[in-house]
Amino acid sequence: MRATILFLLAALVATMMAACGPSYILSPPPWWDSAATDTGQIEDTGLPPCDAVAWYRDADGDGFGSATVTTLACVQPDGYVDDATDCDDAFATTYPGAPEVCDAADQDCDGEVDESAGQTWYADMDGDGFGDLAQAVQTICGGVDPWLVADATDCDDANSEVHPGAMETCNGIDDDCDVEVDEEATDSTVWIVDADLDGYGDAALSSYVVACDPPDGYVANGLDCDDVNDTVNPGAAELPGDGLDQNCDGQDKSPEVTCCRDYDGDLYGDAYDCVVVYDDAVCPGGYVVGDGDCNDSNATVYPGAYDSAYDGGSTGFDSNCNGFTSG
Repeated sequence: MRATILFLLAALVATMMAACGPSYILSPPPWWDSAATDTGQIEDTGLPPCDAVAWYRDADGDGFGSATVTTLACVQPDGYVDDATDCDDAFATTYPGAPEVCDAADQDCDGEVDESAGQTWYADMDGDGFGDLAQAVQTICGGVDPWLVADATDCDDANSEVHPGAMETCNGIDDDCDVEVDEEATDSTVWIVDADLDGYGDAALSSYVVACDPPDGYVANGLDCDDVNDTVNPGAAELPGDGLDQNCDGQDKSPEVTCCRDYDGDLYGDAYDCVVVYDDAVCPGGYVVGDGDCNDSNATVYPGAYDSAYDGGSTGFDSNCNGFTSG
């Protein structure tokens, strides 16, 4: 019985050894009773042999193992890989080919620290917060100068008023860097069509454009009251009584009437003291329509008065204002 048990143990050991390498002829242990068998040796089991290989511990799971922690096995053990190039197996961000970052560590295992880790910055010479794409600077880790920014969309880095998002104004340049000039400028003008080209547009026609410069046939005012007649506009002279409102004041001016001062009350006015009114108005007090009095301080002298020179009398002056003095 004892011999049988020992034989089975020896066979089990031989089977396990066969799974990890070539065939073995094992020497029996010291306690082996050679009398229990015919040969005194354990034959191998005949199982196919395997070639054990080295595996490397990948503690951080980044696919790269540590050369200092190894094992031999025929099949890849859990947590081991066949690569031994990881330079820091405690960080999954550290392995050959990893991107470098500014942290004073060698992420890509090339023996250099933070090389090519700095962000690309751009010169902002006008201080508007937008950099010039043509002025890229690869900075080192540890901060940047105040004149460097991460944005590279400035289209004129010599003018702080020009950058993406700036307000367009009528200045002939592209303020907001959208490759358009003066579009939707904040100081644009409303230009109104001037159909009769008299320098005045008609706002009632609702024909206008908003732009920095006037298109042909447009003006900046909408004061014309008749934009098909170039003689009618706020600057035109009014022609009384013609049925037209030439100066766009809302009415046709009535014919003019001259009222002259009548100092002597003879109903004839002094030609040197007159005012102009319209025919639907009344002469001011002390004024009469028309002039012609040649002596407005004598009520007996006026056009049509009795002249003694023609009636046999002698007054010594021109009584009827005909230019002749009676004598």
